[in-house]
Amino acid sequence: MECYERMEAVISYLEENIAGEVQPDALAKIAGCPIGIFQRIFSFMLGMTMSDYIRRRRLTLAVTDLQHGDEKVIDIALKYGYDSHASFTRAFKDQHGISPSSVREGLLATGCLSRISFQPLDELGNEQTYRMEKGRRIMSKLTKIEFVNYGPYKIVGKEIRTPISPNIQKFWGQCFEEGMYDKLLAMKAYIPTDILDDYVGYFREYDGADESFTYVVGMFMNPDTPVPEGYVGYDIPETLIAKAWIQGEEVEIYNNAYFLITEAMQQNGYEVDWEQFYWCEVYTDARFGIPKSQGETCLTLDYYMPCKKTACSAI
Repeated sequence: MECYERMEAVISYLEENIAGEVQPDALAKIAGCPIGIFQRIFSFMLGMTMSDYIRRRRLTLAVTDLQHGDEKVIDIALKYGYDSHASFTRAFKDQHGISPSSVREGLLATGCLSRISFQPLDELGNEQTYRMEKGRRIMSKLTKIEFVNYGPYKIVGKEIRTPISPNIQKFWGQCFEEGMYDKLLAMKAYIPTDILDDYVGYFREYDGADESFTYVVGMFMNPDTPVPEGYVGYDIPETLIAKAWIQGEEVEIYNNAYFLITEAMQQNGYEVDWEQFYWCEVYTDARFGIPKSQGETCLTLDYYMPCKKTACSAI
């Protein structure tokens, strides 16, 4: 049995026993080598220990149970090897950034880990949408990238100052509840004719000291757009940007987009333009909004990021 076939067999065994007891002797038999040696191979290939994989998968499956079932939190905790509500909640928040009760209320949990597979093809015969890169499992993929001049525009919307956290998701919900977009869409004369009226999440002013940034929920509009009371407006000067499509499950897109885009930039002779830097998620109806509303889990999110030719490429 080849190495990848053994790894796939081990993963299958772990998944079948994820809520139960993993037997070292059974694992060693499947792996075809002493368990200590195999654990080192596992860590090298996946960039995490086997115990970390089991823990993260259990907490990921707990998210599914909370979203789609009605079991009590303590029963889910016991199911996945936690002996108290407190220890489960602590581990859950460490991985997902929010509490189990918040997931029950509909908030999106980050840090989920899908089942790892070493099969080159999925059940439909398509190439898998992930790869291993220096121990990191890339679960989404870049399907398109182009380098174009973009702007000038003004992004108009509402903002918060926040670290990476569930605050962003709550803020999106708040903006929709308040009808923020209704006012912007009513300003038809100021919506550019050359771009769609897509919803935009715009990052700027990152502070490495506390890992906070300004996040704007809004729309791209003409440079002369008057900013309504209670809204903010930021000028987007004309500049060269990378426009990328990232495809995958929503959480995996967020986790891997920056890595995939900057990698593609380098491969094409570009780099991030830090003097003009912003980071923009563009939620199109066609590739994101409509598929998600129809229950599809494989989505495509557009990203915009200022870039420039690398020094050697510009010569």
